[in-house]
Amino acid sequence: MATASLPMYDFAELIDAHDALWAAVVDAHGGGLPATLTHADDVHALWHATDLAVSQACGWPLVDELDGRVRLIGAFSYDVPDAVGPRYRSRIVTRADRTAIDPASAVAAVNSFASLSGWLSLVGAFPQLGGGWPGEVVVTGAHVDSLGALQSGDADIAAIDGVTFALMGRHRPHLLDGLTVIAEGPLIPCLPLIAGRATSDDALRLLQHAFATAVETTDPASRDALLITGFHPIGLDAYEPVRALHAVWQGAAR
Repeated sequence: MATASLPMYDFAELIDAHDALWAAVVDAHGGGLPATLTHADDVHALWHATDLAVSQACGWPLVDELDGRVRLIGAFSYDVPDAVGPRYRSRIVTRADRTAIDPASAVAAVNSFASLSGWLSLVGAFPQLGGGWPGEVVVTGAHVDSLGALQSGDADIAAIDGVTFALMGRHRPHLLDGLTVIAEGPLIPCLPLIAGRATSDDALRLLQHAFATAVETTDPASRDALLITGFHPIGLDAYEPVRALHAVWQGAAR
C-alpha cells in the first residue's frame, strides 16, 4: 500500500491535527490515497519509499538528495512572524543572558548540515561571514534539540525553523525559557509537499486540488493547531534561491 506522511512538524501534540488534515485531503481527492498517515521519525526513508504517495520534505533535500526523484506538489503557508505567502524565515536564537554574539567564538547548534532552515539560514543570516561559520558547530539532529543545547549552555546560537519555533512556543513553551530571538534568516520557501516520481501531471493536479480544498475544509481547530493558512501549488523555480544559498556556503567551506 502507498505511503503518506507529513513528518516535518509531526510532533506528538499535533498528530490528531495532522490526521484531521489528511482525512480532508483524502476526502477531497476522491480515492486512491492511503486512508491514514504514517507517523515515523526516519524522514529519509519516507522520502525514498518506492510506494511514496505524499510526504513533506525540506527545501535543500528537495533540490539535492531528491532532485529528479520526486514530484513537487506545492507548499503550505503558515501563521508565523514575517512569513510572505509560502515563504518564511528562521529565527536566530540565543540565550537571553548573552549581550552579544561573536561568530568567531560562538558555538552554533545545527540540526543538520542538510537543513535549509537550520544551517543555510544560519550562515545566510550573517552575510558578512561569506557563507561560513568561523566558530565551533554542534550537530544536534533536531531543532528541538538545538533549543536544548542553547538552554544547557552547550551552544550559543542556532537558527530554528520559524514554524517549529512558533509551535514550540504554543505547545512546549518550556523549551524557549531563557532564550531570545536576535535576528532572522533569509526569506526562504516553506517546506515542500512531494509525491512519488511516477506521479503523472494529471495526478499531480488532483493532489494540488485536494490540498487546496483540504485547507479550506479541515476543521478550524486542527488548521489553527498546525498554523496553516493556505496551500500554494508553487513550482521548483521557487526553490532556486536555495541552490544559491548552498553555493555561497559551499564556496566558503572550500
